[in-house]
Amino acid sequence: MDHTSVGHAYIFSNCHSLLIVFGKCIIGEQVAILESSGAIIGAIGGAITTMDTGSTSTSSLVINPSVSGDIVALAGAVGGVLYLINAKILREKLGVWIFISSLFISTSIMLIPVLYLLQVDFNISTDPQRGLFGWIHHLGTELIIVVICSGFGTLGFINAMKYFPPLVISVTMLLEPLIATIFSLLLGTAEMPHFLTFLGGFSVTLGTILVIWSSRRSSKTIDVTSAVISKQAKGYGTTT
Repeated sequence: MDHTSVGHAYIFSNCHSLLIVFGKCIIGEQVAILESSGAIIGAIGGAITTMDTGSTSTSSLVINPSVSGDIVALAGAVGGVLYLINAKILREKLGVWIFISSLFISTSIMLIPVLYLLQVDFNISTDPQRGLFGWIHHLGTELIIVVICSGFGTLGFINAMKYFPPLVISVTMLLEPLIATIFSLLLGTAEMPHFLTFLGGFSVTLGTILVIWSSRRSSKTIDVTSAVISKQAKGYGTTT
């Protein structure tokens, strides 16, 4: 978030469906016409969005978009694909509290070596700027992040993974760029997006919707009612 705008960050980090389609192409799986069309439209939209780097805002709170920041956000989407696929599998086996506790603990453990590799200035103290426990000086902000972002956002997504496939979760994430940009505008941490961001964001969203619609059309529904009735009939009158 220090290297690109809020709108760009959410647009690129939430294009999971497009990346899944490109992954199918790479490993040689068959790709439907709507899927390939959506991937192409999404890729073009992403390229258009990266062109909107000419913001001239002088506010210290507003982060202007950049190509390098967009690339980092796109890399986050790659991790998002792996996360959604694996989280769906694990969520069917683990309770929501065990899952989310394991997620946050493992993330905290992995964060420290990443900070070392990136040469981020930090220490084990309560310093409000560089301390790992500096959050105690910002309890109001932390409360908002924990209750709203984690409680209603992360916890909601994780809880829904037990009942919905990854693509359905991905659809709901498409609303994040819009909501995040609106909140940033209200808080004064973002400017009104330029035309290229609107056009590119619309293309990415349209491409993702095409991919999801194609997956929905190609899904198969199997009626197992007759098999269940047959099995019950065969076991009728038996004792265990």
